[in-house]
Amino acid sequence: MKKKFDFGICGAFDFEEKTTGGQSVKTREFYLALKDKIPENRIRILESTMCRKNPTSFFIQILRMMFSCSQVIIFPAQNGIRVLAPLLVLLRRATHTKIHYSVIGGWLPCLAEQNKKLRKALLQFDCIFVETNFMKTELEKMGFSNVYQLENFKRLQAVREEEVCEVGNPVKLCFFSRVIKEKGIEDAVKVVKRVNREQGKKMCVLDIYGPVIASYQEEFIALQNTFSDEIRYCGKIHPSESIYTLKKYDIQVFPTQYATEGIPGSIVDSYFAGVPVLASRWNSFHDVVEEGITGIGFVLGDPEDFYEKLCGMLQDTDKLKAMKINCLLASRKYAPEAGIEKMLQIVNR
Repeated sequence: MKKKFDFGICGAFDFEEKTTGGQSVKTREFYLALKDKIPENRIRILESTMCRKNPTSFFIQILRMMFSCSQVIIFPAQNGIRVLAPLLVLLRRATHTKIHYSVIGGWLPCLAEQNKKLRKALLQFDCIFVETNFMKTELEKMGFSNVYQLENFKRLQAVREEEVCEVGNPVKLCFFSRVIKEKGIEDAVKVVKRVNREQGKKMCVLDIYGPVIASYQEEFIALQNTFSDEIRYCGKIHPSESIYTLKKYDIQVFPTQYATEGIPGSIVDSYFAGVPVLASRWNSFHDVVEEGITGIGFVLGDPEDFYEKLCGMLQDTDKLKAMKINCLLASRKYAPEAGIEKMLQIVNR
């Protein structure tokens, strides 16, 4: 018997866009791209954040989704997958619904290795979509055969080549992420100040964008008190303004200290804006950044290497300009049309 809906999607949609986190952005982007391929009335959605607010109501809704949808795809973060994975495996026995998991970030291999119960549940999923080949390989080492790589796509309009800005003097840098120590904000500030101090002039300026995490508020205020006119905090911006904002810059610095990043949305945005990145080499770095083509990498957690690589980019502005064009070319692989078509071919095989 044919079910009422082709797809059910459970994730943190946040359609009012009160947050700019990767989880809500990825969930919304997937839903909007799927609507272009499948009639909206064949898609059922469920806001996963209601699980915390009203667990009983959420359980009823996920039960209805499993009985009414041919396929269900979930977009939980680390805490959510521990609950949803065993629940969906149990419900699938009664509903015969295909279940899929789209992973946000790069932490799943580590969590699956540590949590045998979760690993056992995930092995029974029809498909697990990961953002990078590194993650796919790590999970396959644990015996997974249901893992597929699917890039973190976005519905964005790339700037035209003639819109790409000339390299500024001073060179304009931006930090475009959650403002927290683990994202490397303190290293970024120290390195920019050191470059300008040792060169004896303002070689570069840094603008910081992103929400300041509540637990980091006091430390960030103290950090701001050390800023001079070479560094500014510009607040957070609406996701729809990311390309307009980023295209004014020459380099996005991404000095994350999280080895388990997946495909950072800010780097995808950067490519659409024609802005190369200077990033720490997290586990999946080479799945996202083509060294010397779309960006430059430095040793994760090493501010000295960060400093040296930034100096190199500032000194070779011709290469920096060429990298801007390369980023526009790289943005094509993150177009939603290609990503959603790839996903549909896999789940409908």
